[in-house]
Amino acid sequence: MSVVLKPIHSYLLTYTAKIALQFYVGLQLTT
Repeated sequence: MSVVLKPIHSYLLTYTAKIALQFYVGLQLTT
């Protein structure tokens, strides 16, 4: 179970980090 869960968890972390980075850059550009 955890063997399957780990790649998904790391993928979610990377995906969230990408969105957070884009959101942050977008904020910096608009202000």
